[in-house]
Amino acid sequence: MAIAESKGAVIAQGYKLPRELSVRDDVTLRLMDSDGSANFALIEAHRDYLVRHIPYFANLDQKRAEQYYQVRTPELIRTSQLAPYDIFQNGQLVGEACLQSRRRNFAEFGYWLAEDAQGQGIMTAAVGRLATFGFEEWGLDSIYLDIAVSNHASKAVARRIGAHYVDTMSASEMGIAYGAEELYELWETAKPTGAETYA
Repeated sequence: MAIAESKGAVIAQGYKLPRELSVRDDVTLRLMDSDGSANFALIEAHRDYLVRHIPYFANLDQKRAEQYYQVRTPELIRTSQLAPYDIFQNGQLVGEACLQSRRRNFAEFGYWLAEDAQGQGIMTAAVGRLATFGFEEWGLDSIYLDIAVSNHASKAVARRIGAHYVDTMSASEMGIAYGAEELYELWETAKPTGAETYA
């Protein structure tokens, strides 16, 4: 099914993805629609930091990045399985946040933030805003977060938006090639903390 445009939003299979979501005065979410070159450059600049908790980035090269941003991302948007947003602070790209692996009424969060943008509440605000969108516009009942056990900052984000710890799963249980992860879940009935700020 083709993607349609309507009043600053993308329409895919009847679901709306706004081109832009306002988060706070200095932070905006913009729907991914570029060739991914700026994203890859940012990952390259912060790769040593990012791979500590997201081992996937260790083997991400230009070719794989182009495949993801130019082919896979548009395909998943068309099938309404992905809501991918770039995070901008004062007009500068600082990371990504997305709702992914959407199946019926639940989805998963995926996000990362450049090291020099940490500690400013950017990700908490961005993920909280995206959660509100997922519940209100996509009709989700719950959103999951799989977080590396060692990633304390990401676990703090999960707790701040109101997600609850569910379980710790080994790499083999998760079907991944690296360390254990903690599973968190955010329910629609427990709106993200301060969600009214993100609306």
